[in-house]
Amino acid sequence: MADYGMCYNGSGYKDETAYKAIMCAAKPGDVWTEGDKLVLILKNQGAFCNVLMLREEQVHSRMIEIISGKRFFINPAMVKFTFCERLGQFVQKLPRDEFARVIEEVTTALGFAVKPKSRREMCHELLDEILDRAGAGE
Repeated sequence: MADYGMCYNGSGYKDETAYKAIMCAAKPGDVWTEGDKLVLILKNQGAFCNVLMLREEQVHSRMIEIISGKRFFINPAMVKFTFCERLGQFVQKLPRDEFARVIEEVTTALGFAVKPKSRREMCHELLDEILDRAGAGE
């Protein structure tokens, strides 16, 4: 791990544990700098993170738009990884609903099966539909 002077505590002693904790502080949904680029953290794997690159322009039609204070574009099929030590500064947290949409787009783009609904969820949806129809006088 590179030593940037951050692995020393306030007393001047080397503190590897605190350094590793700081370096791996990225959480899913966070936007961080990586060099001169911005990345969206999909998952923190410990020593590295799965990320999507954020772009200010739509380069091709497969890219989707995300808005979080500023407009960005991502390609949900282009999941990359970066080592935690390469992450620079925390920029912002993506809103929960927007991050959920990104995860759904990534899942679809990569061809992963979406987790099937539980029996309970299906019953709730059916009950909601029945109540909606009863309220609408159908």
